[in-house]
Amino acid sequence: MCTAFVRKGKDVIVGFNMDINMGAVDYDVYVEPDQFYVGVRPAGVANAYPELIDNYERNGELPVIRIQGINHKGNFGNCLNNMCFTKASFRLGENVISIDHIVDDYISGTSNLEDIIRIANEKEIMNWPNGSVDIPDLAMHSLLADREGRIMLLEPGNGYSIIQGEYAVLSNFPMLELPGDFRDENAGFYGKDRYDKAMNMLRDSNEDFSIEDGIRILRAVKQEGTWATRVSFVYSNNENAVYYCKERDFDHMIRHQFVN
Repeated sequence: MCTAFVRKGKDVIVGFNMDINMGAVDYDVYVEPDQFYVGVRPAGVANAYPELIDNYERNGELPVIRIQGINHKGNFGNCLNNMCFTKASFRLGENVISIDHIVDDYISGTSNLEDIIRIANEKEIMNWPNGSVDIPDLAMHSLLADREGRIMLLEPGNGYSIIQGEYAVLSNFPMLELPGDFRDENAGFYGKDRYDKAMNMLRDSNEDFSIEDGIRILRAVKQEGTWATRVSFVYSNNENAVYYCKERDFDHMIRHQFVN
């Protein structure tokens, strides 16, 4: 299900928990000198949409697509499940682009936040094609940030918003259009409990917000069971380093120093 946050203070700290059912997607963690990301191979796309082979195949094989991560430039990108959202279903066209391609380019460093804003103003942003991940009615949205602490919410079907403020959180409900059944009794289905917990911790934070504070947030919103937290990471712009772990092992975070 996933939770993302950004906190801008004396440092720019971003964090992410990837929560997913085992087998829902073929993913791996990639640690490179200038990038850290969770990558997927959209194997189901080739069978469901043979016309997309030219879009996805590179050098005769399906590539790894970066779906959440950070690079040495401070580009923080991600794709979180947007529950029960039916707008912007995938289609092909000259004036459309899917959110996975936007996020992949951003994490790879081939685009910046200005590029994404320009694209969002010029093209219609689509959700992933079904078959990318084994989730019914697949829809995604993103919380993006850069090393200056600029924050952007990107939501296919609803557009985008530049968030003014020192922090932001995203979980699994559409921020730009709350669901019609968004009530206390089922808000947990949308991850509002995780959203509220992270927001409350950020509201109580100060300008000295640190890597350790970010890890505390991810630990507080971690998931167990079927949709457990599989990968967690926190990035510090001042250190230009990412701290990460797998399977909720927050007591043994691994530090990766980016090459500037």
